[in-house]
Amino acid sequence: METKGNVLDDTLRVSVAITNATAGHHVPTDQPMRNLILLVKATNVRGKTLTYTGGGKIPYWGGQGDPAEGNYEGLPGKGFAKILEERNPQYVSSSKSELQKQISPSPQWRIINIQQDNRIPALATDISGYAFQVRSEDLPVTLKTELIYRLTFKNWATMKKWDLKDIILARNISTIR
Repeated sequence: METKGNVLDDTLRVSVAITNATAGHHVPTDQPMRNLILLVKATNVRGKTLTYTGGGKIPYWGGQGDPAEGNYEGLPGKGFAKILEERNPQYVSSSKSELQKQISPSPQWRIINIQQDNRIPALATDISGYAFQVRSEDLPVTLKTELIYRLTFKNWATMKKWDLKDIILARNISTIR
């Protein structure tokens, strides 16, 4: 994982490149509930989180609730996974209801469709960009990126009461002046 950041006018622009350099398969792989979370955070000289102004956000399956408990939905970043969608009419609706969020992404043992697959292919690089509002009094800024590997989706671990710890695959911390 390579993270670059620069301040131009009143914006901190961040670029994150994640390369699947050594695996001969998509990452994450194995069981379809494996997933990766890219978390991007920028704080000012006083430790206050900068206002996020653009780029990707972590999807609902990154966990709903307190970020201190590993729930990252809506925070700056990205999720990588093969998302399976339940085909059972009992659970499927035209909108993402709370029930559907609880059961989605679906486990592979149910009747499913592949809703999305944005895993990183072998030897490929995923590049994503993020922007934060920054003022001169905020400088220097601390930029932190983490690539987190999860054995299953956060909502499933919570629902099943599985005590699965996040695995930090990569972490970059830099100071932007």
